[in-house]
Amino acid sequence: MNISSELQSYCYNLINELARVFNTVLTSGFEYELGFDKVMSILGVPDKPRSAILWTSKHHADISGIPYKKLSPVNQFLITALPYIWYCLINKPPADLDKEKVHELLNSDEFGDFIRRLSEKVSQEVKGALWKPF
Repeated sequence: MNISSELQSYCYNLINELARVFNTVLTSGFEYELGFDKVMSILGVPDKPRSAILWTSKHHADISGIPYKKLSPVNQFLITALPYIWYCLINKPPADLDKEKVHELLNSDEFGDFIRRLSEKVSQEVKGALWKPF
C-alpha cells in the first residue's frame, strides 16, 4: 500500500497531538477510563465515537492479554492511536482522500502497522509522562 506523504503528515500530526494531550492528562494524574475521557474531551471527540474508541482500545488490550486497567501509560496511548486515527479518517479526512480510499485504509493491515510504528516513534519523541508516570 502506498501511503502518500500528505497522509503520513496528516497521521503524524494527529498522533502527535494525541500523545501531547495524553502526556498532559497523565501528568495531571488521570489514567485509564477517566484519563481517556479527558483526552477525548480535549480533542473534541463526541460521546458516541468516544465510547467506540474506548471499546476498541479495551478490546485490543484484551486480545494482547493485558487488561486495560493494567496498561502502562505509554501502552494506554499506543492502544488508543489506531482507533483514534480511524475516527479522524471517517469524520475529518484530509481533503485529498475520498471515501473509497478511507475504506481501503480502515481495512488494511499494512496501514494499521504503519500507525503502530508511527505511534511508537511519536511516543519516544514526546516521552514525558508517557514514559515516566508520576
